[in-house]
Amino acid sequence: MSFISDRLSLSARCFVPVLIIILASLPVSLSLAEEIKSAIVVNQAGYHPDWPKRAMLINKTEEDSIALIDAQSGDLVKMINPESEVEGPQQSKLQFLDFSDVVNTGRFYLEGGDLKSVTFSIAEEPYKEATRLLLRSYYLQRCGEELLDPETGLSHQACHLDDGIYARDDELNKEGVHHHASGGWHDAGDYGKYIAPASVTVNRLMSLYLMAPSRYPDSALSIPESGNGRSDLLDELIVELDWMLKMQRADGAVYRKLSGAKWPSVITPDEDTQVRYVYGVSSPETGKFISSMAMASRTYKNIDEARSERYLEAAEKSWNWLKFQSEQTVDWQKKDDSGSGSYLSSDTDTEVQLDTDRDDRLTAAIELFLATRKDEYRDYILAFEPEKTYSLYEWKDASALSLLHLMEQDKSPEMAAIREDIQRKLMQRADQLYAQVMDSPFNVANTKIIWGSNKMTAEEGITLAHAWRLSGQKKYLHAAIDQLDYVMGRNPFNLSFVTAVGEKAVKNPVHIFGRSLKRTLPGLLVGGPNESAQDGIAPKGKGLMSYVDHERAYSVNEYAIDYNAALIGLLEILAIYDEGTDVTSEVYAKPSSAASVDVVRADALISDQDIASALQSASITSAPSDVPQKVLFIGNSFTYYNNSLHYHVEQLRRYAMKPADFSPYNFRAATIAGGYWYEQQAGVDSLTAGKGWDVVALQGHSREAIDDDKKLIFKASLRESIELLQQRGARPMLFMTWAYKHQPDMIQQLEPAYIELARELEVTLVPVGSAFDRALAARPTLNLHAPDGIHPSREGTYLAACVFYKMLYKQSPVGLFYKMGLEPETAEFLQRIAEQTVSEFSKHELNHTLASSVVVAPQ
Repeated sequence: MSFISDRLSLSARCFVPVLIIILASLPVSLSLAEEIKSAIVVNQAGYHPDWPKRAMLINKTEEDSIALIDAQSGDLVKMINPESEVEGPQQSKLQFLDFSDVVNTGRFYLEGGDLKSVTFSIAEEPYKEATRLLLRSYYLQRCGEELLDPETGLSHQACHLDDGIYARDDELNKEGVHHHASGGWHDAGDYGKYIAPASVTVNRLMSLYLMAPSRYPDSALSIPESGNGRSDLLDELIVELDWMLKMQRADGAVYRKLSGAKWPSVITPDEDTQVRYVYGVSSPETGKFISSMAMASRTYKNIDEARSERYLEAAEKSWNWLKFQSEQTVDWQKKDDSGSGSYLSSDTDTEVQLDTDRDDRLTAAIELFLATRKDEYRDYILAFEPEKTYSLYEWKDASALSLLHLMEQDKSPEMAAIREDIQRKLMQRADQLYAQVMDSPFNVANTKIIWGSNKMTAEEGITLAHAWRLSGQKKYLHAAIDQLDYVMGRNPFNLSFVTAVGEKAVKNPVHIFGRSLKRTLPGLLVGGPNESAQDGIAPKGKGLMSYVDHERAYSVNEYAIDYNAALIGLLEILAIYDEGTDVTSEVYAKPSSAASVDVVRADALISDQDIASALQSASITSAPSDVPQKVLFIGNSFTYYNNSLHYHVEQLRRYAMKPADFSPYNFRAATIAGGYWYEQQAGVDSLTAGKGWDVVALQGHSREAIDDDKKLIFKASLRESIELLQQRGARPMLFMTWAYKHQPDMIQQLEPAYIELARELEVTLVPVGSAFDRALAARPTLNLHAPDGIHPSREGTYLAACVFYKMLYKQSPVGLFYKMGLEPETAEFLQRIAEQTVSEFSKHELNHTLASSVVVAPQ
């Protein structure tokens, strides 16, 4: 019998203890999971005087009111009337107890009948000690060095000094050869070390430091480096960051993890002397590694310049490997997971994000852009941010944190639309979470009761906190605090899920080192309820009740470094935002219906009322069945500027149709490598194989059609791409580029060159460059170019989108509702130019250059 089936992967930071058959046969106490006991449950870590303060009464007593008592004096502070009952798990009756109007500081408890809560504090910094313990846990997890901690009395000899050897041959290294990768942190309750959770952990903690460096001084954590003049947090992060550097292969690829081939038994880390292996490289881990190193270069830039440069050099080396991987690449074999978690898609971890590394590439590009401001990274963001949702931040999809960084820290005009898009997506997710809070008996935002649910609850609280800061609406603050209250004790178990925080805290976390010493390490957040309960100890299928505080219930009660990072993030972000914001508590009223939940839209460009009005006033019909619905744009920065051309074509189409008819549409953009088509062309196969694209737009370099050294290979590679697309049932369209602002006569070369290419290759030509020329002829002061005079401005991208709309759908763009936030008169002018250019182009059937064939009405 084994704790872990051969198919159980990751998340499974679990292990097989000694005497497993004997232990598994012993009776297990499941008293916590059998029923919900009558109780008054509170946030055991305490409450802030100015924030909502809400406890919960479970299974009402006969008393009508609950007393708030000063624990020191025994005096009555307030009588609280329980709110209306709601039904909780196992038909329990739940009633909130609101004492938000109490602002006195001190120690208190709630009492009613024979029920009494634990004692809790109301304090200006109620979570300071909890946060310190959570942060200090990383020191207790250190690998490769002796632990001798006077604060806790914990100790062990230096461990895993021989980490590790290559598990098998790869492109550069041979199986069995030693690879020096000691150091870092043990990931969880066992002794494995993994890049995926390491990255999301250090990124969250570095983000906090960058938000408020003064909150993380030297000597705050009582670690060996305390007193060296540098922030203790930064000292601790170096331990993990420098281990991550050791996992980088010479060509920039990053190895996924380091562990033994067997799960360790209940021994101290220095007693775990098995051979430990460095397991295969992977593109998702490489993307995460890049984001961490790029972010570290910013974090340490003004503190340790040499270290900062070393981190940035590592990040760019890995990017140069990653960008030439055409799809997700993972060197994995089943035997790799015999003694460690997989951190891959599996029967346990089924999220669709694990089927691609696109989120990791975007995260890498964002952090590299913020560190370097290089065009390469900006262009990647412009291409791929529009298709990314704002999701839960975790190792399965780490993009949310970097998207937030981009929204907050970038000020460039080229990214204005991207920043607006991120904020809109964040607020949409916050509204969804708020609705889930209102629907949950315990006001929990997370609806995924799976492995690591407590971490997810904390992360959803962080998104709600961001929404509070962005909108100023205190309903989001209240909902964020609900997530904190739940994790810290206001839950069906009357239990703080953080060891040593609160009078009734988890006592039996799954942690080999602690078990070997018969000690509970302080400051560990455990995973929490998990309906699948893969350990066979916690009850299955019980929703929030699928939990037990048991030292072998690894699927619900193990600690992990990224779990702690999520809760630290929630605690610290609330505190940081509070320092600059008035958050005086308001009445917390649950809406009577979904209609009463007000939604904050971050995008002021298009309101729901505007859309409804437009749809009512416009003559909109269902699309014919033969129009292109799946459209792929392949190109370089000319395509990707201003939130990407494909996004704006999509919006033009979306708001020109009935919503129900738009659902099958799919617009995407992609790039493979540099700006020339022969560089792009190599990836057309993988981008289109089995994808069912109706149309694929092909955009080459801005001078490729007229450059004497490039035009022949341009034509040859275009021909090959066009033939491939036609074989796959896709219609190719050739994107005519425009003249540079400082070289307007380029159009006299570009236009006939593209016309000849289109005629010879028998491909549809989209005359974007011609439209630019005509617009500027009519309005010489119109700004169609970015400040560099080459790339498109917002007006230029909108004009290109209108030209593509006309070519794709044979419908005039004049009068379309979507205007990309431009002045209405400007947008309408560009719509007319697009209509007239395409119409004239069709009329003349490509038989001359159209240099003066369009007449634009005077403005």
